[in-house]
This record gives sequence, C-alpha cells and structure tokens, in this order.
Amino acid sequence: MKKVWLSVILGLIVVLGACSTTADSDSSQEGIKAKAGSDMVDGLKIDIKNLEVNKNVNTKKEIYTFTVKGENRSSVSLGLGSIDFALKTTSNKLIEPDPAMKAFGDNIFPGKSLKGFVSFSVPETTKIKALVYKPKNKELIKWTVSKDS
Repeated sequence: MKKVWLSVILGLIVVLGACSTTADSDSSQEGIKAKAGSDMVDGLKIDIKNLEVNKNVNTKKEIYTFTVKGENRSSVSLGLGSIDFALKTTSNKLIEPDPAMKAFGDNIFPGKSLKGFVSFSVPETTKIKALVYKPKNKELIKWTVSKDS
C-alpha cells in the first residue's frame, strides 16, 4: 500500500512541476507588418498568410515565423519547403531559416497544396526588410516586412 501512495504522490509532483514552468519568450505582433498575399511563379502559387514574432528573453533574439501555403497549378510535381525562403535585412544580408524551429518541405502534386511554417532567429537589433522566395539561390519573389519603432 505504501508503494501505491508513494507512486501517486510522485506522479502528482511531476504533473504539478511540469505545469508550473515559465515561458522564456514573449509573443508580440505589435508594430510588425508583412505584406501578405499571393504570388505565382513557375506554376506554384505561394501565399504568405501570417507573421508571428516572438522575443526570446534569454538569447536577445526575435523569432519570425511565417505561415506559408503553396498550391501547385502546373501539370508536374513541384517542391516547396522552408529552405526556399530567407529574410533580407536592410543591409541586404540574407538570413536562412533556423533549423531548430518550425519547418516544412515536400513535393506538391498537380492540383494539390502544402501548408507549413518557416522560422528565422534574428538578433533584436537587426532590421528586416523582406521575406524572399529563393529556390536554387535565385530570388524570385519578395514580400515586404517592416517593424515600426
């Protein structure tokens, strides 16, 4: 009987301890704008639906997460993934997606679509100008991103 009670008490401690953790990030969308919309290139319609910016208090970085939807309007299978995107700074430096964050990628069959997230870890002092679609390192589409001070 003692083992049962001990197991119950330990289980409660674990559950209550897990519920009491604090968040290390601050979610904010105030002052952040992304020109959302659809663009078409090579039979692939790309929609940028949402931008979420989270501040990581510990690392002094901002995490930019975009919701991306790709729709294949061609007659052949096309690929789309997080690796095809980059953030362009005001100094024209490209920031690649953070591999430790939300990501997506797959082939899209004709008439089908794929939805996923692309995330970037950016130092707080870096000013972002645009989200860029750049498969094979060739910039094909650009969406404006601005942060109001």
